[in-house]
Amino acid sequence: ANRRAVLVSRPVLPRLEYRTAAGQPRRLVGDNARPQLVTLWGSWCEPCLDELAEFASASDRLDEAGLELLALNVDDLEADAATDGLPDTAAQCLKRIGLSLRQGVATREVAGVLNVFERSLLERERPLELPASYLLTAEGELAVIYKGAVAVEQVLRDMSLLDAHPAE
Repeated sequence: ANRRAVLVSRPVLPRLEYRTAAGQPRRLVGDNARPQLVTLWGSWCEPCLDELAEFASASDRLDEAGLELLALNVDDLEADAATDGLPDTAAQCLKRIGLSLRQGVATREVAGVLNVFERSLLERERPLELPASYLLTAEGELAVIYKGAVAVEQVLRDMSLLDAHPAE
């Protein structure tokens, strides 16, 4: 079931770090001054792979819209082996899809904080569902939460909401 929640009051994410595919720490919300779509995915999750394939084929359009995509893998979340970088299975999936966008590994902290925000904002008591995507403003505010695969068209439409007044 695909669900989408547009947030009227946008919480600012705390300083969080993920790991690059090579295992290097990076800040989730950098100083890139571009909105970003953070997607949590697993190599065993077919809808995740379909979604990433759609993102890969639309990478030029996403880039033209000024959106940066960050695909964070959660395969080793339970072991919190993020320091090791991208697991082989996940790397093979991305290679097969041809995803050349920003990618990395979600730390327990990143997944945990996003899950807490989601549960408190949506008043849901569900554990993390995949795929899960989060549209962030350039300032690191959480604007839209997507549960299940999200279409590129939907994300591009939601980009226009980032500059909208809350009343709209």
